[in-house]
Amino acid sequence: MVKTCVIFVNPFDFDRDISFTFDFHSGPLYLASFLKARFGEEILIEFLDLKIEVEKNHKVPLPRPGKWSQFLAVLDSLVARKIPQSVGKVIFAISCLASDQYAGTLLTGIALRHIMPDATIVVGGYHPSIFITDFLPYGQVFDCVVLGEGEQALADIVTQKSRRFLEGKVPPRVITGEPVENLNDLPLLDLKLFAEYLGEYPTMGINLSRGCPFTCAFCLERGVMSQGWRACSPDRAILEIRNQVKVGQEFGIRKFGFYDPIFGHDRAWRARVVEKMIQEQFEVEFWGETRCDALNREDLALYKRAKLYMMFGLESGSPLMLKNMHKTGNPRFFLDHFRKVMLWSAELKYPSVMNVLFNHPGETLATMQESQHFLLEMQRMNPYVVENSLMYRHYPGSELFNHADIVQQKYGTRYLGGNWWHLLTHQLKAAKLNQASSHLPVRIAQATFLQYEINRLELTLDNITKASIINLPKILQIKTELETARAALKEDQADKAFFAANPPQVPPYLWEEFPAILQESTLSAGQFTVVPQ
Repeated sequence: MVKTCVIFVNPFDFDRDISFTFDFHSGPLYLASFLKARFGEEILIEFLDLKIEVEKNHKVPLPRPGKWSQFLAVLDSLVARKIPQSVGKVIFAISCLASDQYAGTLLTGIALRHIMPDATIVVGGYHPSIFITDFLPYGQVFDCVVLGEGEQALADIVTQKSRRFLEGKVPPRVITGEPVENLNDLPLLDLKLFAEYLGEYPTMGINLSRGCPFTCAFCLERGVMSQGWRACSPDRAILEIRNQVKVGQEFGIRKFGFYDPIFGHDRAWRARVVEKMIQEQFEVEFWGETRCDALNREDLALYKRAKLYMMFGLESGSPLMLKNMHKTGNPRFFLDHFRKVMLWSAELKYPSVMNVLFNHPGETLATMQESQHFLLEMQRMNPYVVENSLMYRHYPGSELFNHADIVQQKYGTRYLGGNWWHLLTHQLKAAKLNQASSHLPVRIAQATFLQYEINRLELTLDNITKASIINLPKILQIKTELETARAALKEDQADKAFFAANPPQVPPYLWEEFPAILQESTLSAGQFTVVPQ
């Protein structure tokens, strides 16, 4: 008999500047699989993917000021279809994966509290785990905030034990999740629990490991995962991959990958897993992300045979910036080894991606240009590499965020976008509104980055023509990216809002939207009289 219904909610992003990415995030599915294995038929698992319902299918309107009642009504109808009348208890588990989803998470929580006042509402994910102060004022909305890994914490909330655990406590109750030391103890990922939405995603990623032993200054991983790198056994890994491919193909998915923060940190582990992937002869492509400094030519040859294509966390071509980022203690070796990796990649005709971060605190125009020179050299050397370049975004939870005063004193860094995740529009622009150092004005950094994007995309198209290695859809995608970069450069040059002031700033009126919709939503719910500032 079903006693409890747990609805996992994937909240939406507000900012239309942040394009919808068709990435299947499996984190909540691990929690759902754990609960299903623990409680069996006593529990009903449902999913409500608002990224799909709001951002892709547009079935749910964004709750902007003046639109709250429409949002609430449509969400109410969606929730009603998820819950059988016979269920005794309802738990909403909202996964606020990234700071971009904070506004959507809070407003969804308020709406769910209005729709089902007696339900238990739990929030977890990266943003609550690293910036809990955003949730503590909302005890009327959230019963629990889970920090870190959530399997056991959520199971405790489901049980009667959790009732006693919460009794007499002022919500939200903060629960620190217990890290899963042995990933083999987790049940096999039950992908079909997500059947309603699986077909909406063209790619599917899972985790074979958790944690990362490195301490990059910009990264959030160490702020969430309290333990270092852990992986399931190679035999268990191949079971997960086999299940991933089998179920994914049933739903039309053709590309698969791994969300591991650093795939195959242990050399023996990755060799065994990749060899098993080759033996299975999966007729699909996989992607993953890793560092380059521990790889050799044999690793790349194995990856190619397994159709496992890597995104390398290069981050910069400047030795000084690699030190500022805490990426490596030996930047010269790091870059020299990356050159070798690119040469091996070219020899093997092995496609890969290099992830790069510009305008990181400490950046100057000289380091930016040095990095760009190195990156273009790599692309000329290796036509099979594609670059994924980003401007630094100031996420809460990173070492840079936690020690912003020290960084400011050291480099003259200023984070001009403030708490950008409290905006409803132009989050992306505000998040990048950072003066990396006293030697690099914001406007110069933006223009240098966009002009470089144009140059490297033109080089990528030239490489494609010479090597004939990427199909027509990929060529069209790169041409679209090129047009976008050119348009963005013109837009930034003409921008009279963000760049009109000196220093640049977020236009004050944009900060008024979030408090306005919060006031509207909390008043409609009836039980709130004060909106936390």
